[in-house]
Amino acid sequence: DYLELRGADGKRRKKAVLTDDEGMELIQLLPESWGNGVKISRVFGVRPWAISFIKRANNDDGEPQLRVIKGKTYNNRAGGKEETEPRWLEPVAVNGTTFDLVQNWDQLLMPPTVNGKTLGAFLRRLPYWQELVKEYAARGEWLRPYSFRDTFSVRAHNFNISDTNIAKAMGHTVEVHHRSYRTSEWKAVRSAFAQAS
Repeated sequence: DYLELRGADGKRRKKAVLTDDEGMELIQLLPESWGNGVKISRVFGVRPWAISFIKRANNDDGEPQLRVIKGKTYNNRAGGKEETEPRWLEPVAVNGTTFDLVQNWDQLLMPPTVNGKTLGAFLRRLPYWQELVKEYAARGEWLRPYSFRDTFSVRAHNFNISDTNIAKAMGHTVEVHHRSYRTSEWKAVRSAFAQAS
């Protein structure tokens, strides 16, 4: 009875996954500070707000690596607030490059405030972004700043990295990963099955 009264849930929109060439074009068209924000979002799959909480430190192997020092706050099943653990960031290259982000971290020019809202406002002013939004919408896909995170997920899966490791690198559980993020594109599915046959 409850479900009948409540009605059907709205259909979830399919999230856009940018190509590496589209990502590179965006980076080149943006001012350096905002381009760096896009590089970080795409290479490490971080939420835009998390960029302000990234620090460079030495990992357990003594190598420099970037780390998000603040987790995302969320509501648990009991209705209480919890925060995800801080995490080390793992890169997925864009057209073969990670832009030396780890090595140049302390010299990177960054916007004064980076979050989904500020990044979105800046991207919406860019004619190329406006074109991409229209192109993806025509395919039934939703392009937004958070799409860099879904792009990271799909690219990581293309390298056959395990779901567990991708979810850990993105700062959530495997269940959340499968429920909330894209993990493949039809081109990759066709290619995988072509190799199998």
